[in-house]
Amino acid sequence: MSRIISKSLWLLFLSVILCCVAYPLALWAAGQVFFPFQANGSLLKGPDGAVVGSRLIAQPFAADEYFHPRPSAANYDASASAASCLAASNYALRDRAARALGPTIRYRGGAKAGQPVAPDIEAWFRQDRYQGKPHIVAQWAALHTGVAQALVAADPSHGAYVDDWAKAHPASVFFDLWRQDHPEADLEDVPGDAVTASGSGLDPHISLENAQAQLDRVAAKWAGELKRDPIAIRHEIEGILQADASAPFGGLIGDRFVNVLEVNLELRNRFGPITGNGPVTANGPVTANGPVTANGPVTANGPSLAPASK
Repeated sequence: MSRIISKSLWLLFLSVILCCVAYPLALWAAGQVFFPFQANGSLLKGPDGAVVGSRLIAQPFAADEYFHPRPSAANYDASASAASCLAASNYALRDRAARALGPTIRYRGGAKAGQPVAPDIEAWFRQDRYQGKPHIVAQWAALHTGVAQALVAADPSHGAYVDDWAKAHPASVFFDLWRQDHPEADLEDVPGDAVTASGSGLDPHISLENAQAQLDRVAAKWAGELKRDPIAIRHEIEGILQADASAPFGGLIGDRFVNVLEVNLELRNRFGPITGNGPVTANGPVTANGPVTANGPVTANGPSLAPASK
């Protein structure tokens, strides 16, 4: 009996040493020796050497001089990875896509080919008529009570502020209504990942097509700040995109993608910081508690290229 107990204890002891000490230690040592970057979180550093984030996790960028990531149902919070789980019939999904499209989409054909739609939305909004009836804001709130009520659910005092913000940003809020009022408008196609969130809400990549759709905005901002030729700046930034772009399995299959944080870091390293810009905010009205979203106010994130908190 004692021999059986002794052998069992030795087996337990050796199993613990092998599985709980030797094996993890061997994996850790191999990772530190052969894959130190990946084993330590794929952390990227800014120009000052401070860590600004991981290349595996998306960060929010809203400034015009940087490329923007995919929308995130998790507000880019790595501890709250989640999808929105909104059905295609859910107006909240349509509203989110419309808010992203309104300020950026352009005409594809006709006399205004290549021009942004936003000025026409603002002109239409100032006429204050939707489908022949006055008071656009009131009609929008009546048609989409769920979204309108969610904006002020956290604090009734937000109501007047949200109303004022909506009037000041018609291209974002009322693109969907404008589109219904102008079904004949020939608009450009938009990359799907520009308006859809990933399953985790933390996808750090965007398609090369999405990045190229943002290229004019990014290049114009840097050209204006640096007082350089816009065409030369655009060509230089396009070279950054091409250098970073890659497809799965060494390019053998799939579309090409770029890592948003890596590309934006390269812009920052090459051109320097842009001064005079306020903090990065979400695409929504900002209160003292941060931008108001459908889930209530959230704290605005500062520029993502600042050192990560320790």
